[in-house]
Amino acid sequence: MAGDKRYGFIDISDMPDGVYDSGELSCDGIRWAVTSDVSDLAVNHCGAVAVTNLALYFADKGCTGLTGEDRGSGEKSGGSERTEKRERETFGAVHKIVGNGPRITIAGGGKRYFEARGYRLYTRKVKNFAALKRTVEKGHPCAVLLMANLTERHWALAVGWREYACGGKYIRLVDGWNRDADCFYRPGHGARWIAATEYWVG
Repeated sequence: MAGDKRYGFIDISDMPDGVYDSGELSCDGIRWAVTSDVSDLAVNHCGAVAVTNLALYFADKGCTGLTGEDRGSGEKSGGSERTEKRERETFGAVHKIVGNGPRITIAGGGKRYFEARGYRLYTRKVKNFAALKRTVEKGHPCAVLLMANLTERHWALAVGWREYACGGKYIRLVDGWNRDADCFYRPGHGARWIAATEYWVG
């Protein structure tokens, strides 16, 4: 995976050397949704993909019925074709509520989608890196809105952080373009941090 230069994203292999502290959500094995998989269904849809990835994360934590395949069946996905079908069905249901972008907020759409699936989705604003660290430590993902320039904005899911002894602070992201969480963003470098919201299910 190559980092996205518009937003200053950095691949994990290009991260600085040196001593650092870090924290991350337990999300190994989640096959994250990406915009290219559903580009035939929507446009400017990073916000809907971010909400889809919230649903995939909480489904992985035991919230049954949040994904398209699970609803009403209780089945777990098996095989790549069923997994892809589940992602597309989940995105399709999310997109009907969240819609196309660019979107300044996705929290309301996320709450409506989760409520339709039988869950209450709680939110809290995250104003700085220290607050984001606390969010991750609680096991809560955080949706982050970044702005590359006046016409380009992007939603990504923060699932971790890294803080170097030399002072560098980085957020680990599910960027919505790649299936892994091996992308980092350094606040204030390459893109502006516009907003961030913590999410959890009650």
